[in-house]
Amino acid sequence: MYNVLAKLRSGEPLTSAERTIHEQGLVSVLRELHDELDAAVFEAYGWPATLADEEVLERLVALNAERAEEEKRGLVRWLRPEYQNPGGETVPSPLAGEGQGNGAAAAALPEAFSPQPSPPAKLPWPKTLSEQA
Repeated sequence: MYNVLAKLRSGEPLTSAERTIHEQGLVSVLRELHDELDAAVFEAYGWPATLADEEVLERLVALNAERAEEEKRGLVRWLRPEYQNPGGETVPSPLAGEGQGNGAAAAALPEAFSPQPSPPAKLPWPKTLSEQA
């Protein structure tokens, strides 16, 4: 299906087998869904939807480097803080207070980070289908 989608996007003519895949696999619906998802991602990043793949990659690499620098300074942007960091703990950076420009942020970090208690042991997977359901 994705090979047919790639051909559709490039404007290449489809073979009869590819036309069958297109019709049976609803490739046009798949294309529409991908286009909607792409538009939502561009909007979420605040980027124009006309960026080429290379420009998207460059921006993502730059954003990744920016986030890595923030994390070195102790700033973590949790996607799901209620799950990833339920206690709201701040993890001190090993560089905190070593002249890295942390200033007040480094002073606000706790002296020692206490990890969360380990989660309870996982229950064994039920053996029978009815128990699994």
